[in-house]
Amino acid sequence: MHWLLCLSWAAFGASGARDVSLPDAPLAPIQEVLGAAGTLRWRHSIEKIWWEEEYTAEPGGVRLRTARVRGSGAGMEPPPDAHFAHGVWVYRPNRLLPKVVLTHSSFVAPYEWCDEGNRCRALLPPTSRFGAKQDQTTSVSAWRMEIAPCRDEQEKRVLGADR
Repeated sequence: MHWLLCLSWAAFGASGARDVSLPDAPLAPIQEVLGAAGTLRWRHSIEKIWWEEEYTAEPGGVRLRTARVRGSGAGMEPPPDAHFAHGVWVYRPNRLLPKVVLTHSSFVAPYEWCDEGNRCRALLPPTSRFGAKQDQTTSVSAWRMEIAPCRDEQEKRVLGADR
């Protein structure tokens, strides 16, 4: 059986509680299949420098294989075992995590996901699915995302496969 990486979304209000003010919000988090492996990347909110992490799905969790940081500063110093090549700090944590938990704020650029073919897309909150607007007037102050392993029965829903 093959394992894939699935992305789950849930909306949270300013108090940190799940936001139930959206009239048509689903009771369960929305889930999307990302693929068997890929790269999560984002720009640091202060330094505006790219940070990239490569993940693969495994039965026991999500394996963080390699990380790349295009600079340093403001709490993003590379670890001692990192090496600097072509303007990028690279290191290999090779760490198995049960899941990767991220929070998206409407005040910063979204995370991006790059598939194994290096096609990248923004991980935008699924607001259009139930009528919320992603701006500072909505009651949703943050979106929690979780990347976790899932079984390949959901493979037919892999993002981009039907586009």
